[in-house]
Amino acid sequence: MRSGCAVLGCRACPYHGAPAAKSRGYPGVESRCGQAPDRLIIFELKKGLVILVVALSALVPGCPRRQLLSQPPELYLHGAQMRLESGDIQGAKELYEELLSVEPVPAAWFGLSNVYAALGDTAMVVQAYFKGMALADEQQKSDPVYWMRLGRWYGRQNRHEEAIRCFARALEIDPHNAKALNNIGVIYFQEKQYEEALDAFKRSVDLDPSDPSTWHNLGLANHYLGRYEEAIACYMASLHLYEARPQVWNDLGVSYKNIGEYDKALRSYDRALELAPADSGTWKNKGLLLESMGKPEEALFCFMKWADLSPSGKAYAYAASIAMGLGKDKLAQTLLDRAFYLQPLGPWVWALRIEFAWKSGGTSAVSSEIRVVERYLGHPRIVGTRAFALRTLSGLTHRLEGLE
Repeated sequence: MRSGCAVLGCRACPYHGAPAAKSRGYPGVESRCGQAPDRLIIFELKKGLVILVVALSALVPGCPRRQLLSQPPELYLHGAQMRLESGDIQGAKELYEELLSVEPVPAAWFGLSNVYAALGDTAMVVQAYFKGMALADEQQKSDPVYWMRLGRWYGRQNRHEEAIRCFARALEIDPHNAKALNNIGVIYFQEKQYEEALDAFKRSVDLDPSDPSTWHNLGLANHYLGRYEEAIACYMASLHLYEARPQVWNDLGVSYKNIGEYDKALRSYDRALELAPADSGTWKNKGLLLESMGKPEEALFCFMKWADLSPSGKAYAYAASIAMGLGKDKLAQTLLDRAFYLQPLGPWVWALRIEFAWKSGGTSAVSSEIRVVERYLGHPRIVGTRAFALRTLSGLTHRLEGLE
């Protein structure tokens, strides 16, 4: 092994910064001051002591192999590359081989491939390159990050079984990988396997209780299992870690509504809308809550905001239903027209149109509306849709069946 920085192809004195003549006894190392030789002697003595300690420690069972190197592998690679670029092919080859004799580094094999290319040895170029590829693949597959990335890719492709296997492999390599458990829980949640999702989220929280997203996911799993009190506790834990999360406030409001805590639910929705005033889903949920609280005017405002932010037949139909209940027939008709324009085959739209016809024009108006239903929904390909529309007429269904 060469002494000093020459091992790495370095052309600088270890101690000084000004150019000067070459140091005595150190070919290839340029001293940068006149005092370099004496200081280099001291440096080499210290270095020799370090090498001796390293060599002795290498004899101890279980000692990491990297301790046999006098410098980190990255410096060996850099020095070899410098030598190769400067035309010192043999020096680069020796450094790569020295590194590989101690540390399995794929980049060293790739470097050797370049060395053999410079020497014109095509067979060895291919051999070194493929050894590097095989080693890189082996090391990559022993890295949990590799399996996490692959699992996320499978998840985006809706290949859930493969995704779970990848996350499980990452967890096998690193048993403290809380993210892997969280991702497994997300896949189970998407598959509506809420008990399995709950277990994965719990284990993830046990490993890393500081992640607000996992607390949120644990709350969602509890909510879908009907455990609203537990869900609320998890949402509160998530908000304690990071308060400015509008989706968590929205979900907290839903759970509060389900246990009859309407005032707390309303405050949760209001906080969510402070953080995300353009979130149509929260406006919808707030409208449903206000309707349950017997506040139709405020509910209508929320449904109108929902329809404005995210136009859909369903949004306009909800708003039209409230407007009809308030006796705002002109507004209801306008909203129903918009709902029909956006979703002409929506069963709930037709149900509301028939209900509005019944309230505003009686039997004749309903009969006319039914004929329109037949025209739009009577096509053989959508007979099922027509039947569903007629079934969703609530209390009017039995009256409509006898109409001509």
